[in-house]
Amino acid sequence: MMWADRANLSPNKNLSHCIFDGVELPSGTGFALVLPEAGDRPRYICTECKRKLETQLGYHGNARIRENEPTEGLGTPKKGNIEKYTVGIEIEHNGGYISRNARYTFKVLIERNFNVKEESDCTVSGEFPTDKMHGGNILSKVIRKIEKYGFMPFLDAESVGAHIHVECVCVSIVRNWYNTLFVPLSDYLTSHDEEWLVSNFGRGFGSYRNSIDMHTDCMSHSNFVNCQHNHTLEFRLPRIHTANQYCTDVYFFREVVALLNNTEWIIRTADNRPARKAQAVELSEAIVRIAKGYFGE
Repeated sequence: MMWADRANLSPNKNLSHCIFDGVELPSGTGFALVLPEAGDRPRYICTECKRKLETQLGYHGNARIRENEPTEGLGTPKKGNIEKYTVGIEIEHNGGYISRNARYTFKVLIERNFNVKEESDCTVSGEFPTDKMHGGNILSKVIRKIEKYGFMPFLDAESVGAHIHVECVCVSIVRNWYNTLFVPLSDYLTSHDEEWLVSNFGRGFGSYRNSIDMHTDCMSHSNFVNCQHNHTLEFRLPRIHTANQYCTDVYFFREVVALLNNTEWIIRTADNRPARKAQAVELSEAIVRIAKGYFGE
């Protein structure tokens, strides 16, 4: 989707909230920001954000007043086991071929809601690595806001991913048993076709998100589950295709890592390797059961 090169600003006649700052905008305050090719529904912004937009981009255009537009709530998915361990995501985007207005609007929306700054990435137009987050409410609301306001084409594009990092307190043990733990999950995922993968993860396997087997190097950066980091496990497969899909992916992977974190691991000595192998196999089966609980057989 190509965005319009010009956004239109008009007075706000509804009780709403600024999409950037979240401040309440009573009737008659703030402005409705309209990006025509993103849909006719206005995105409301406060006077201060309007001033900043005009200063940086020079917004112009005819007034477009929308009467009695409802402000919809932002729902969240059901909570899973997500409170104890932190999660962070890397939001990559492909905004190099869209208008400056649309790109800046998207950038401010991400940066202000997640309190992050855009970083460069040689494979995409840029990325926003978030701080650690407890719980899933902020993440869910922001992703749903991105979808609601029509910014999904930035994120659901070729080569763009949205990697998920979850705090892991047993990374060194996971590395020792990486293949045993995650090959069954890889086999489960690759047993489905591309359409199923896109529906559940936004895309299929490919470059920098490879499936694995028992001979895969656990420290390869391209594995779909990456254990190179010392304090997190990274799920590299997902892309944000829809808000529901991505939020489900986050909850799924957080539950997987929570399972590993909460395991009472057998002491790592040479004489109990068979027992440790059996424990890893049992955990791998539990990981697949978790996946089937989220995504089906």
